[in-house]
Amino acid sequence: MLDALFKPKSVAIIGASNNPLSIGHIVMTNLIDHNFKGPIYPINPKSNFIKSFRAYPSVTDVPDEIDLVNISIKNTLVPAVLEECGQKGVKFAIVHTAGFKEVGAEGLQLERQIVEVAHKYGMRIYGPNSQGIQNSDPEISVYANFTFVPMSPGNISIVAQSGGVGETLKLHLYRIGKGIRMYASFGNEADVSMNELIDYYGQDEETKAIMVHIETMKDPAGFLEVANKVSPKKPILALKTGKTAEGKIAVASHTGAMIEQETIIDAIFKKSGVLRFDTQEEMVNAAVAFSNQPVPSKERVCLVTNTGGPAIIGVDECVSAGLKLARLSAETKETLGKLVFQEAIVSNPVDVVATAGPEEYGGTVEALLKDTNIDSLLLVFVTAPFVDCEGIAKKLGEIGKTAEKPIVCQVITIEKWEEVIRLIRESGIPVYDFAEDAARALSAMTQYGKFVQRRAPTYRQYDVNRPSTDQVLTRHRGTEKFLPSQEVFEILRHYGIPTVISERIEKKGELDKLAVKIGYPVVLKVDSADIIHKTEVGGVALNLKDKPALLFAFDDMSRKFEKEKPGFLMQEYITGGIELIMGAKGNKDLQSTLMFGFGGILVEAIKDVQFRLAPISEQEAFEMIRSIKAFSVLEGIRGQKPVDIAKLAEILIRLSQLVSDFPEIDELDLNPVVALEEGKGAVVVDARMKLRKEAPERVVVPGADEPAEPLEPPKPEEPVEPEEPEKPEEPEKPEEPSEPPEPDKPEEPGKAEEPEQPEEPSEPSEPSKPEEPSEEGQPHEPAKPEEPALPPEPAKPEEPSEAKETEEPGQPAKPEEPSQPPETFKPEGLIMPEDFIKPEDLIKPEEPVQPPEPVKPEEPEKPEEPPEPVKPEEPSIPEKKDKPPEPVKPEEPEKPEEPPEPVKPEEPSIPEKKDKPPEPKKSALQEEPEDTIDPSKIIERIEKMEELEGKKEDEEEEEKEGK
Repeated sequence: MLDALFKPKSVAIIGASNNPLSIGHIVMTNLIDHNFKGPIYPINPKSNFIKSFRAYPSVTDVPDEIDLVNISIKNTLVPAVLEECGQKGVKFAIVHTAGFKEVGAEGLQLERQIVEVAHKYGMRIYGPNSQGIQNSDPEISVYANFTFVPMSPGNISIVAQSGGVGETLKLHLYRIGKGIRMYASFGNEADVSMNELIDYYGQDEETKAIMVHIETMKDPAGFLEVANKVSPKKPILALKTGKTAEGKIAVASHTGAMIEQETIIDAIFKKSGVLRFDTQEEMVNAAVAFSNQPVPSKERVCLVTNTGGPAIIGVDECVSAGLKLARLSAETKETLGKLVFQEAIVSNPVDVVATAGPEEYGGTVEALLKDTNIDSLLLVFVTAPFVDCEGIAKKLGEIGKTAEKPIVCQVITIEKWEEVIRLIRESGIPVYDFAEDAARALSAMTQYGKFVQRRAPTYRQYDVNRPSTDQVLTRHRGTEKFLPSQEVFEILRHYGIPTVISERIEKKGELDKLAVKIGYPVVLKVDSADIIHKTEVGGVALNLKDKPALLFAFDDMSRKFEKEKPGFLMQEYITGGIELIMGAKGNKDLQSTLMFGFGGILVEAIKDVQFRLAPISEQEAFEMIRSIKAFSVLEGIRGQKPVDIAKLAEILIRLSQLVSDFPEIDELDLNPVVALEEGKGAVVVDARMKLRKEAPERVVVPGADEPAEPLEPPKPEEPVEPEEPEKPEEPEKPEEPSEPPEPDKPEEPGKAEEPEQPEEPSEPSEPSKPEEPSEEGQPHEPAKPEEPALPPEPAKPEEPSEAKETEEPGQPAKPEEPSQPPETFKPEGLIMPEDFIKPEDLIKPEEPVQPPEPVKPEEPEKPEEPPEPVKPEEPSIPEKKDKPPEPVKPEEPEKPEEPPEPVKPEEPSIPEKKDKPPEPKKSALQEEPEDTIDPSKIIERIEKMEELEGKKEDEEEEEKEGK
């Protein structure tokens, strides 16, 4: 406890002097002027009296007990003086003297010496190189500080690493008539730490808000622990300076390259609920609001004004700060309609007009406070010379003293109406010069309100294969190195994190055999601990469609990396989905930092990422995902379907569990992680992991519990506008009754892709050139998320969705799956790799199957009606039907017109498919994904593929009927 520091019963001043320009003299003057309640003992061997107080040659000569001493003498004399203090039984020593670790190695040694002396006697050191402390409690009133701002009672406590910053904060509060509770500028933090001070303030009932200035965080883990304990009880407002002085921590991985010291500080603040500010003014403004106003329950704000322009500025700032404009209830509108002048505007903001007096302005505020749709009020008040301004202020003051909702106010006036400001502030309502200041302060309060009202974090502990992971890592422990990619994928699968099918190759003769097993097209990558950024050095070949292309890529890379003698990885090629990045970076004396954001080759350029400290809770996982700037893309925009956010959150939690279980993992990049359509998961396409030599202590996940069910995004956030337009398309569903297996309309289109499997045999034999675009930026497999299930890891039982994916490796067997289309492919991605193979196969002129197919176009006339059940693909199916029948039945086009949906602009592409089985169209489709990963095009490709599938189904049904 720090009671002897902040609540001393007696104080001695070593270095006290009659020289008014000495620190000892100023400290003594401040103690006297602020009416310190205990005895004061000046210590000076050369003077008998200091300011009419008897002086003593040494503390050992003082007849009474001493709790606290202030030391301001030459640095080399401090150790000897502390010996005397220890012998006297002094509890705390504030060392104002400079010349310690801040001046170099010699000073650091001296600093260690004084701490050692103090601890020998059970004494504590505050400082050195410190300004001092203050406590405005009238029962104590200690100003053991050499600064100048007068001290008055208040309920805001300050901890400042810099005395200059601390004085600035105090000065601003003093100028607006606000006092402080306690103050501390701790200097070098040799013994008493910033964390102890914050903890002490947190236990003080009279402290309502804590302002903290930080230059360097000496003990991040300790800060996190203390802040987690204090924040739920009272707000901690922080200003971290020196941002530009910190260098980057690592550059070997994308995650490491984007993590700086400031990133870690931000992650600590977010984890513990600390509110961070960019300027001193913003922090003070928020502290003033916290000191007297209740915390808002939600973010709905209402503005009241008697002048339009400033209120509009306030609205803009409120919205940009994350607040929402409240909707007035009908009852409130009715009440205001009878209360305000006819010219008034009863909406939000409520403009009572400049002529409003105490009854109109004050009555409006009272009515709004009663409205349950409103959580806080922002008032804009100009002191119009033609109304009773003081009367309005008195009315607002009366309201402010009893209001149970927060009120902040901007007053536009001059010195003539200073009383107006005083009356409002006296009630506890903070007054600001600008509406923006009021809005930002209210936003900070709202943000804190969300933190304290959040439900207890839920930590999930998944059933993973930790022993097998440990075996893999044991082979590399004690070294600082990157692991082979195949081993990284193995570890991920042990932790239930879905990955693409990946096989390691040592010999050229294995190439075609593995490629057939995986299924063309494939990806070939070099795999070597010495080659970190494979894409940048040409170590990746994508979309290898046949054996010649594969052999060419292998030979080319073998020559290129002959010196490194790498192994090779062959993976399935995936297109579609949205590329994201997940990663982790180890920290010194702190848990790993996790990263989530938009991935690919531009991740470091875009920097749309979020960071949190492991272990993360379920709530933090969803918060990370929702906090990126482009989250709307994941929700589904411009007709796109939302991605599987719940699966992304699960992967983040599993990643957190992995780095918490194995803190020797120093860097881990999963880039890209391809996010698929909602309900179809996500899959890791590429990954790299680096170990550190010395593993820190393992992090234990707090309150871990076994998840019985898969994660589900918080319901309030689930509604997505893009989904609404899809509903109108369902009218066509009525025609589906003919097809019983299509219960899940939106997903059936994807299932229909299975029929295309039979065409796999017709794999293109044309030699295609290896494409070596970035492994991270290229489009990747949508269906691969099911990969993780492929390796029968013990961790898989937890991921039901991945279990279904086990069928992917056996692609050749898929032609037989048509019998159960819906079930088999539900877990797969937006666009199956096989789907892209089929179109290409159809394009190939060498395909012997093509000749007989021309006869099929005539058959469509019979099953014209059956194909309609495939309407889920609304845009494409109706059009397809139109084309084949055109030569025979001109009336056919009318049928598709009946359903409202069929009228899609994609029809022009359909006719071509009819004239020549999907071959021509598919070639275009197949090539497109290789060059772009634009989300909007992904949907377009999906629709085109669905059209092809529908066509394929029609033809197959016709053949069956013909037989």
